Amino acid sequence: MKKLLSLLCAAALLCCTAVPAAPAEELPGKIRAAKKTTATPQPAKKKTPKPTAAPAPAITVSMEDVVQLGTAYCRVRREGKIETLPTVSLIFAQNVPEDHKLAIVNAPRLGRATMREGPSVKTAMFYTCYAGVIAVVLKVGKSYTRINYQGVEGYVKTSSLLFYGGENVKKTAPGVLSYNGKTTGRTTINLRNQPDRKSIVVASWPTGTEVTILNHKNGWYEVEARGIRGYVMEEYVTKQASK
Repeated sequence: MKKLLSLLCAAALLCCTAVPAAPAEELPGKIRAAKKTTATPQPAKKKTPKPTAAPAPAITVSMEDVVQLGTAYCRVRREGKIETLPTVSLIFAQNVPEDHKLAIVNAPRLGRATMREGPSVKTAMFYTCYAGVIAVVLKVGKSYTRINYQGVEGYVKTSSLLFYGGENVKKTAPGVLSYNGKTTGRTTINLRNQPDRKSIVVASWPTGTEVTILNHKNGWYEVEARGIRGYVMEEYVTKQASK
C-alpha cells in the first residue's frame, strides 16, 4: 500500500512541473527593421581661386629721364622714346613711402614756399617753389621734406606739401579747357590752388589745353597738366571720351 502511495505522489509531481516553451519561430516573409545609420558629413570642397595677373614690376626712373610729372601719368624717356606711364608704376627715389613719392606745393595764401639748404630754419633760403607744381619726394621728414623741384633739390616745410602716391588712372578722365563750350579762341582759364575763387592762381592756360580730370566736387574739377595740379570751375572744362 505504501509503495502505491509513493508512486502516486511521484506521478503528481511530474504533472505539476512546468515544461519550458520552445522559442517562437519567425514568420515567413517577415522583414527586420534596418538599423538607422548616421551619414558622415563630407567636408565642403574648397573653391580654387582664379589666377590673377601678376602686377607689373615697378620701373625705376632717374630725374634726368623725367619729361613731365603728374600724379596720374608721367612722361618719361625710355630707350630713346618718350612714354606716358601711370605714376603708380614708377619709382623716383628709394626709401620713400609708396604714398609719398610725389608732392604738390600747397600755399593757398601766399602761392609759394621757400626752399632751404637744410631741414632747419637756421639754414639758408635759396629758392622759391610755387603752389601747384608737382615735385619728386626724396626724403620725408617731420618738419622738413627734401624734394626735387623742377631739377632743384632742397628742403621745404612738410606742412607746405600735399603728398601723393599715384592716382588710380581708372578713375581719371581726359578733358579740355573751354569757354562757353568752345575749346578754341584766345581765352585763358585760371587754375587755382584750392577750389575757391579767392585761392591763389597757380596757372593760366588757354582754351583747348588738354588736362587730366582727377576729381569733381562742389562745382570744381581738380585737374593736372604740364606738371601742375589745381582746380578749375566745372563750366570751363569739357570732358572728352576716353582714349
